[in-house]
Amino acid sequence: MKISIKIRSAFKRFCQFLSFGIHRIFFCKKRGILFHELQGEDAYKRLPDGIAVKFSKGISGNSKFSAGIKVGFITDATKIKLRVLYKKRRVLAHMSTKAASGLDIYVKYDTASRWITCMSPVSDICMLAEETLALDPGQKQIDLFLPPFAQIASIKIGIRKEHTFVPVPASPENAILIYGSSITQGCAASRPSLSYSNLLARKLNRTVINMGFSESAKGEEELIQYLSALRPEVCIMEYDHNVSADELRRTHKKVYSIFRQGNKASLIIMMSRFSGGLSISHSEEQERIDIIKETFAFAQNNGDRNVEMIYGDTLFRDNKEDYFVDDKHPNDLGMTAIAEAICSIMDKRGLDKENESIA
Repeated sequence: MKISIKIRSAFKRFCQFLSFGIHRIFFCKKRGILFHELQGEDAYKRLPDGIAVKFSKGISGNSKFSAGIKVGFITDATKIKLRVLYKKRRVLAHMSTKAASGLDIYVKYDTASRWITCMSPVSDICMLAEETLALDPGQKQIDLFLPPFAQIASIKIGIRKEHTFVPVPASPENAILIYGSSITQGCAASRPSLSYSNLLARKLNRTVINMGFSESAKGEEELIQYLSALRPEVCIMEYDHNVSADELRRTHKKVYSIFRQGNKASLIIMMSRFSGGLSISHSEEQERIDIIKETFAFAQNNGDRNVEMIYGDTLFRDNKEDYFVDDKHPNDLGMTAIAEAICSIMDKRGLDKENESIA
């Protein structure tokens, strides 16, 4: 059985490779339309190549996936052709193609933003996604929330030559940085914009730096040093899911200390595992909570009042199974509860901005 699964997986990867090569040749061939490149391939990676190679295969591989990245542009066009070429895609049993490889599209007139559609490839092996948008006249901003488990080679925006096209740069100011597991990366929200990191970005109208690494967030000191140097206003620690209790005990206080040393005034939010009783026993859950509480107490005893803790065992008290797609990964309902818990802390601390409407 395992051999059969490996053969099917290898065959899919080979077909994806062929699809990428074919679509790259004929990527933007259409008369009368000017195709604009929306940034470049490096902008869709979460760690620079020179940094990513220093870490584990799980971190370097997942860092090429564009989880939590939002790109946008302003135009007055009423018809837009979007073409997305993928370099690599993961096919996951508990996530649909749209969830793992889709791009959520929002349009914003003035300050009101609404969801239009989620574009994605038509099959597991296709490496191209296409969408034509029909929009109202006038200036508007188009925002694309990129896929959590796919590597993008290129995004082309096709509009007629008489219309404007102005890319919108990401703002690094007041950023929220989240270091964590596949849950932070976006598994298993039904669409990219419904992951808890993107819910935060939309609700708080802030840049969220998503550093979720599926199965690979283990509190590596060199990586935390790099992330600390990004100088976020808020740091969120969600990596209880990828380490053993012993590894958590050995690393958690050090991860906090590195973030605090590099960011004296930042709010640091510590989160414990959400799936106690499902993925682990309640006794192990309590052991992990106690480890994180020890770090929290260490911070406060050293005069740090800019720390908060979210107890994962308090988020889904009744019918916990309704908030998960399996024994670890929250569904949309679970993602919303996590985002709301963080927003509640941000509001209490006076760090929430004027909310952007969520469609």
